[in-house]
Amino acid sequence: ITSAAAENTDLLVNDFADKVAYGVLIILIKGIAFVVLFILLLAIYRSKSAKKGTTYKVYLISYGFIRFSLEFFRGDKIRGLLWGLSTSQWISILIIIITISLTICHKKSKIQ
Repeated sequence: ITSAAAENTDLLVNDFADKVAYGVLIILIKGIAFVVLFILLLAIYRSKSAKKGTTYKVYLISYGFIRFSLEFFRGDKIRGLLWGLSTSQWISILIIIITISLTICHKKSKIQ
């Protein structure tokens, strides 16, 4: 192997190793975030003062925020982008908006 080819191979291997390490870091952050979310949801579920459906609403909104945030760091171009946001980020936005909208509508219907 020529020195140029060996250098290119080293760069590819190092680049791949960096991407794998970065991917593992994102997975660890996601795991920690979901463990914290689980503890929060468990506390809400066990709370005597929590209203029916609160745990589910908190899960949906929190999941949306976590997923939306972590997608900035994933770097998956294969999923597609629309206006700078990935498909998963758009789905997260929809989940958050729908959950908040249904919560507001539900509260308004109880008032009337």
